[in-house]
Amino acid sequence: MKSPLIISIRILISILALALLASADQTRMVKADQPPVAGPGGGVGPAPSSREALEAFMRQLDRSEMLYEALMFEEADRVSDMTIMRINAFLESHRHLSGIDDLENVLQTRANQLRELRRLKEYERQLEEDQAAARFDSLKLERERKQQELREHAYRMAVERRKQAEARAARWWPMWFGRPLVIMY
Repeated sequence: MKSPLIISIRILISILALALLASADQTRMVKADQPPVAGPGGGVGPAPSSREALEAFMRQLDRSEMLYEALMFEEADRVSDMTIMRINAFLESHRHLSGIDDLENVLQTRANQLRELRRLKEYERQLEEDQAAARFDSLKLERERKQQELREHAYRMAVERRKQAEARAARWWPMWFGRPLVIMY
């Protein structure tokens, strides 16, 4: 039989644990736009399912990073938002374990890294679009100059063909029109 002291200590610990769980606030969540919140952790360690969940989170964050690299912003945003929501739920359900705050900091910095990667890729894409537009505009003058040259060349060739046709028709002209062909250039 257990001593009354041990029973009373267990009851006291249970009451304190319930009070701590009831007073847990929602500010300890990893969000893509908030700094990490540190606090004391307790407990023993993660279960194997927790390790698998963390590995899945890291795979999804890697996938999101690859999507940002491929400039697929909408899909990358969707994947990262869903992963961050799952991470928040995971952190809240494992808040009692020791080391959870350090893990939260790692996941928070990873989320911040993804946000900065998105900004960088957006800037690079905008820069490329601006450069392409500038190249197009600079080549527009060249295209217009070439088109003008082609029109001038086509006109000169038409004049040349007319002169050749008039030269070939010069001997037949008087017979057909009854007067000589007068060519003025």
